[in-house]
Amino acid sequence: QKEMLIEQASRELHSELRADQVLREPLIRITEQFGARLCLVFGLENRQDDKQPQLVQIGHYDVANDTEVDSPPRLNPQLPLIRDIFSAKAAVAGIRFEDLPDIIQAQISGSESVSVLATATNSLNRSNGFVMLVRDGDQDSWADHETQMLDAIAGQFGIAIAQLDTAATERQYRRWLEDSKHQAEVANRAKSDFLAKMTHELRTPLNAIIGFSEILRADQQLSPRQRETIETVNTSGEHLLDVINEILDLSKIEAGKIERNDEHFEIKPLLRSVHDMLLQKATEKGLALEFVAQTALPGEVKTDRSKLRQILLNLIGNAIKFTETGSVRLKVKASVTGDPIRLDGRISRPITIHFEVTDTGRGIHEEEIPLLFERYTQTETGRQSAQGTGLGLPIAQNFVQLLGGDLTVKSSYGTGTTFEFAITCDEYAADESKTGDSTTHMSEEAAQRVTGYHGSEEPIRILLVEDVPVNRLLLKKILGKAGFELEEAENGQEAVQKWHEWHPHLILMDEEMPVLRGTEATRKIKTLANEQNDPVIISLTAFALEQAKQDALKAGATDFVAKPFRSHDLFTKIAQHLGLTYEFKSRQTEEGTEATLAR
Repeated sequence: QKEMLIEQASRELHSELRADQVLREPLIRITEQFGARLCLVFGLENRQDDKQPQLVQIGHYDVANDTEVDSPPRLNPQLPLIRDIFSAKAAVAGIRFEDLPDIIQAQISGSESVSVLATATNSLNRSNGFVMLVRDGDQDSWADHETQMLDAIAGQFGIAIAQLDTAATERQYRRWLEDSKHQAEVANRAKSDFLAKMTHELRTPLNAIIGFSEILRADQQLSPRQRETIETVNTSGEHLLDVINEILDLSKIEAGKIERNDEHFEIKPLLRSVHDMLLQKATEKGLALEFVAQTALPGEVKTDRSKLRQILLNLIGNAIKFTETGSVRLKVKASVTGDPIRLDGRISRPITIHFEVTDTGRGIHEEEIPLLFERYTQTETGRQSAQGTGLGLPIAQNFVQLLGGDLTVKSSYGTGTTFEFAITCDEYAADESKTGDSTTHMSEEAAQRVTGYHGSEEPIRILLVEDVPVNRLLLKKILGKAGFELEEAENGQEAVQKWHEWHPHLILMDEEMPVLRGTEATRKIKTLANEQNDPVIISLTAFALEQAKQDALKAGATDFVAKPFRSHDLFTKIAQHLGLTYEFKSRQTEEGTEATLAR
């Protein structure tokens, strides 16, 4: 009978029941088998703080009054009776009613003539609670075999209490983790909102600084001194934009939200634009800036243009920054890594493009090379230059890895440094429609010299939706020279009205505006538009987060341009979505070859 009871109690105590039901069936069975009227189980709570642990009643069965206890009673483990139970090597019988704690006396109704049997439970050789049986009658009514049987069962109760305690601890930790996760998500949202707001506030004035200085740089009537001043303004604005982008990129990397955005583009114009942007910095320091193609370069490729451009700007900009005499050289070579395939009437083949940036600067101590890719950390050379944020190289490394390569460095202190990386991408054969002198791509310099538009009897109508007057003026200055017809709107609601009345071919839509936001206006226009009056909508926003782009595209925008934008960015997008090409004139100006847009 004892073996059967122990086996059955063990099976029930370890059954797959809810925590509040685990002890229920064993308590009923044991109470009936022992002829008791009350069975209680107390477990030692597992506290994570410095407070004294207590015994908490976790099991209760009363034959006469089987109701749940509203608030589980607690006992001090240092009570004399509890110490006696814990220290005893066997079940303790003959406990008097008056020696019971008040909270247990309160659960025994009726006569004070009761007999109590109690034994400690344990797990891993440590006491973790006790089981107590109460029977009506003399205090010496417990037989030896009953105390032995309770001792045997107590071992199983000890395991069950430990399991319940572990489950409770897991639930507590799970709640802590959920709370921590929620707090982290709230903090991340707050951080993202703060970054979005700050980048918007910084990019909005930068849009005017960079845009108007770019327009002034193309003015043929500037004196050398005026041109130098404008170049300084533009360079300073570009530097500040780079710092803002680095901080924003770092926040994306930390949040695990950095993404690859592949697009088709021509590699040579990209390299020319990087060279043009950095040439002045090199010239001011008396450095030679050389771009060398070691093999034939591909034409059109597909990869993340923006990230490749930023990698090159970071590496070459750093080389110029830390070089006092000599030169900075970019070597580029390409190799085919797979067989060509036909795709949509075009030829595509996988290639690897290898880049190597070498300078004749101070170099880096060998022991400092591992510090190069740590955020906010600078080497001795960086500290001596008193320039930079310590973010450029870590971000460049992340971008290179995102594009399928790895960034390596070789340096000898006092003689110079070389950074190398390779990216994998697809090369596409030139489209037959892009023969002759026309191309859908142009350098940033050429974009500043667009002098007109031809090729269609109907003029191209572009609606400029922007609540900041200086930004509308900038757009008019940039696009006006191309001969487009322009109209303005100061908010989203006015944009919807102007679209309905004027039927523009393309809308440049700001996002943050009063009355009606850009995404809301875009959604409303796209809902109302039909095949005849459905415009191309390009979202313009200083919220340079990926979510801003996705929100605009989801609302119905065709494309997205982040502020500060350049002439090149706008003309390229407009040409792409309206089917325009750039035609380069044979006539040269002092600034280079002029260009017109054609349809």
